[in-house]
Amino acid sequence: MSGVKGKSGRKKKTYDLSLVESLGALDCTHPEMAAMLEVSQRTVDSLMEDGESSFLASYKKGQGRSKISLRRTLRRLADEGNIPAAIFLAKNRLGMTDYQVHVQVDVKQLIAQCDISEADFNRVKGRIDRGEYDFGDTKLIEVKGDGKEDG
Repeated sequence: MSGVKGKSGRKKKTYDLSLVESLGALDCTHPEMAAMLEVSQRTVDSLMEDGESSFLASYKKGQGRSKISLRRTLRRLADEGNIPAAIFLAKNRLGMTDYQVHVQVDVKQLIAQCDISEADFNRVKGRIDRGEYDFGDTKLIEVKGDGKEDG
């Protein structure tokens, strides 16, 4: 030996980073990427674990493009009047939520505070119970003098 140390082992394989970016845009799994790049899944796993690699950066860039495209499509659908898309955006981007309201009422106290007769109250309650007024999931629950509910 001449005493000069050379590099040993296999040459590093280069990858088409535009293809990797496209695979990221499609949210491909590691096995799917391995099949497309004609390498083992273990190779893809190790390339994706290297936080400094251009391979991982290209994949994440593709994922970012995909997310932007999806947001753009969802926003367009909501703008065109697609109610489920608008609700999804309202819940996820604006923090809105669905909730149910449960109200307990002491009927005698309510009648006294509203200055209506018990007969008038029962007439209104009957209309509510028959669904003539739409309060969503809200129901009027009477509370008897013993504190127990009476629907």
